[in-house]
Parts: sequence; structure tokens; C-alpha cells
Amino acid sequence: MGQQFTAMTSPRSESNDDGIQPGEAVFPLEIRLFGPFELHIGATAPARPISRKGRSLLALLAVRTNRDVERVWLAGTLWPESGESQSARNLRQCLYHLRISLGSAAAHLQSPRITALRLAPSVAVDAVAFDRAIESGEEDALERAVSLYRGPLLEGSTDEWVQPEREAREQAYLGALETLARRKADRGENAEAARLLRLAVRVDPLREGAQRSLMQALAKCGDGSAAVQVYRDLRLLLHHELHAEPDPDTSALFRQIQEETRLRSQTPRPHRPNPQSLELPSSSLPVQFTRFFGRVEEIARLLGLLTPSGINNSPARRLLTLTGPGGSGKTRLAVETAQSLKEEMEGAIWFVPLAPLTDARLLFTAIGGVLGLQRAPNVEPLDQVANFLNRLPGPSLMILDNFEQLVEEGAPLVRNLLERAPNLTCLVTSRKHLGLRGEQLFPLQPLPVPEYNESPSREHLVSNTSVTLFADRARSARADFRVTDRNAPDVAELCCRLEGIPLAIELAAARSQVMTPGQILKGLERPFEILVSRQRDDEPR
Repeated sequence: MGQQFTAMTSPRSESNDDGIQPGEAVFPLEIRLFGPFELHIGATAPARPISRKGRSLLALLAVRTNRDVERVWLAGTLWPESGESQSARNLRQCLYHLRISLGSAAAHLQSPRITALRLAPSVAVDAVAFDRAIESGEEDALERAVSLYRGPLLEGSTDEWVQPEREAREQAYLGALETLARRKADRGENAEAARLLRLAVRVDPLREGAQRSLMQALAKCGDGSAAVQVYRDLRLLLHHELHAEPDPDTSALFRQIQEETRLRSQTPRPHRPNPQSLELPSSSLPVQFTRFFGRVEEIARLLGLLTPSGINNSPARRLLTLTGPGGSGKTRLAVETAQSLKEEMEGAIWFVPLAPLTDARLLFTAIGGVLGLQRAPNVEPLDQVANFLNRLPGPSLMILDNFEQLVEEGAPLVRNLLERAPNLTCLVTSRKHLGLRGEQLFPLQPLPVPEYNESPSREHLVSNTSVTLFADRARSARADFRVTDRNAPDVAELCCRLEGIPLAIELAAARSQVMTPGQILKGLERPFEILVSRQRDDEPR
């Protein structure tokens, strides 16, 4: 967090209920609220686990660091369904256990008055540092704010008080990105402006102003085709989500960039073009219309394997195969990982869907189609693909998706391609590994499922990735769906019965439009009736 702490002593009144003896050493406390909740005492995590309510209490105080917060308000916010006396008892019990867990850092949790609590100003809170940086408005401060934002505030929490706090920080983050991008663009730093705007549209793809600015930045970088693709993806997203068309200003900008790109393509080129002047096709990664949950560690490990810095400074792996059963989320994980590699690969990333392909001899024809190559009658498809890739100015990544039915005859072809295109990296998704020398296998495990509990509560489940995925997809089918204490046992058993397989969870959640979790659970006795997609744009599998 950029703050240095030293052990301190804090003489306190004997009547204070903080549980700290006078003169006892107090260790530094750091709380991270962006992304999943994290708490560090000194350089370590708490010696004892903190309950979900304890984390919520700390978070409530953390966003109000160095301010008195009334106990009555805290109790009512944390236990809204309990009476005043019961919620007050709950708060006292929660405080007792929280101070035990914090140990020598509990002195940061202060009681300035018998009716109020507060966190000491010495506590390092990323959200507080973020707010101060946003308020400053200086460019260095905004860049620090952007670096502090690791994800939505208290990601995974469904507490009612979190939502407005989360939305306020998200809007501040998006505003900071757009402000920084505008200042960069004014100085002619269009590539950096485009990078910042891509971060913004990744958080809010429907933020059309940011999408329009991204198109302008990409066009000024000379990447008109990428700007055109941004518009096409936006138009598809607006149609799918809102049944709407882009703003007239966005459409006018698209037509202007499209015309400029067309005119550039008609400009005569030298017989031997400079690779730096090549106009590359934009990334072909498929647009995602649903939120992505979990897999943080998996993405970090994949990025470590696919980039030269790697794990222990090892070289990047040029052939990495994601293996796992059908529906385990291999394709989505590959796409999400590739999104983080766009800068490393200079945008040269292609997604090649192979599920419909049954003849490995057509592999390079399929790849050529994704690359936008016109079939040359007197050139072998492999030669055409390799020649194109070797003319690129930097490294490139190709996702070969659903390769399992081509493994026997197709694996040697992948080896030939990697030999012919030394700057290419292949990320393969397959139920079987290719069996090639130098292949890095990455077995994908199912999502974590709730631990066994005969009567799990909603509080027990909200942080579980399988449950979060089920709830999100169920809300897509029925907007008022919520995980409650009443349906929590059925939701937990559903996720366990479906073994944390993302596709199975999504198919089951889709039935929430007409069925309760208990009815879906009972319907699993007929899985081929329940676990069937009714979406018209889904793959046949």
C-alpha cells in the first residue's frame, strides 16, 4: 500500500473494551477492499480466521477510517432483519471474536465513545487511498488510483450496503481512466490512451463514450481495423443487451474510420513492404456477454507460463494445452487469459474455433480464414499462414479451441506450424493432450463447491465461486432471484451435485425462470431434460 509501519505502543484506558493492555505493542494493519477482501497484520494474515460478519464490520469501518461510526447504525446495517436489542448483542459478540482474531493489531479498532467505533488513521486501506487520489485529480494521483483498483469493491459480497459504495468507486475508477486517456491523447500518446480505455470498457462495455474514445485512439495509432472491430463488437453488445443501436456520433465516427482505412488500403505499397507498416487484422477473440467468476490463480499461472518473464524467469512456453472434461470452462479461461495478453502480443491474438472441424487436413484452411487470408490456389495453406505470421513485427498468440477430435492427425500439424512461425505461441483447449515434445499441460479443475453443511446459510455460501456463478446466471433468467437462507441448502447441494462444472451450473441456473432451486435439484434425476440449453446462439454441444 506504499505505507511503512513500525511497531507502536498505545497506552489505553483500563475501562476501554478494546481488549489491549496498556503499553502492549501494536502491529500494523492493512485492509484491501478492492477485489476479494484481504487483511494483513504486519506481513502476515490473521492467526485466526475472521468471520464474514467480522470482515463486513471491518470493511464498514475501513471506508470510514478515522471517523466515529455509531454502534446502533453498524448493528442495524449488519443485521437488518434483527431487532435492535438482538442486533446490538450480535455486534458485541462479533467485536469480541474480531478482536481475538486481530490479536496485537486490535488496538487499531478503537472505541472513542461507548456508543461508537472507529478505525485508527494508521490503518492502511486501499479504498481510502483511492478516494484521496481521486479527490486530488493530479495525473500522478489518478495513476495511483487506477493501480489500486484491483476489481469491484468487496467482490463477491452481496450485503446491501456494499452496492452503493461499490458503484461509486467503479464510476470514479472509470472516470479516472477516461481523464488519464484524454490527457495522454492530447499529448499524442495514443497507444497508452488506448490501453487505459480498454481497461474502462472491460469494466463497463456499455460505456459508449469510452468505446468511442477507444476507436479514436486506435485510429490515431494507425490501427483502423481494430477501431472498426471495436464498433462492431459494441453494436452486437448493444443489440444483445439493450436491443438498441449505437449513438449517431459513434456510428458517424465508425464510417469515418472505415473510409480512412479503406483509402489507406488502396494506397500502392512497395514491392517489399516494411513489416512495421503492415496493417494487422484485429484480435478475433469472441465477445463475452456474461460475467466471468473465479479462476484468478489459474489466469495468473497461465500468464506466468505464456510470457517471457514467466515463473522463476523461465522462458515462455510456445505450446500450452488446457485440458479438462467438457463444460469445465477451458474456452472461457483461454479467452480471459488472452485478454490480458493483448499488450504483450501487440494485439496479434486469434481465436480459431475447431469444434465443427472433423478433418485435420482442413486445419490451416480454418486458421487462414480467421486470419483473413484469401485462399491462394498455388500456395499450400501452411505456407500461406506461416508467411503471414512471419511478417508480423512482434509475437502472436493463437487459441486453437476444441482440438480433441483432431489430436491424432492434427498434433503434427501444430508442431509444423510452430516450427515454421518462431514468434507464434499456441494455446490449445482440448479434452486430450497433443503429446508433442515441449508441450506444457495445464489440467483444469472444476470450480470450488461449498463445503458439506447440512443447513448452510446464505452467509456461508456467498463467497463460493460455484454459488456466485449459479446466482448470476439464475438472475439472467429471473431478475429477482436471490440466494436466501431458505433456498441456500438447495443451491449448495445443486453446486455439489454438479461437481463445480461451469457449463452444468449455467444450464441448471437457466431453469430458474420457471423452477426453484429445490425443483431443479429434484429434476437432476432426469439430467438430460434439465441440463439442456435453450439459447439459440449456443453451440450444439
